Amino acid sequence: MFSGIGGFALGLQKADKDFYQTISFCEINAYYAEVLEKNFSGIPIEILKHLIPKVWR
Repeated sequence: MFSGIGGFALGLQKADKDFYQTISFCEINAYYAEVLEKNFSGIPIEILKHLIPKVWR
């Protein structure tokens, strides 16, 4: 659900940069969002302030 520090995006980019393109990140942890901003400048990051639990049936 969240981007973390972007390891998955970085791995896909290194595997085939012509095929995979990261267009946005979503993160709830402020520190991880700072790491993303540093390592992926120019890619939008949506920082969530609250996460409302939903009951899955």
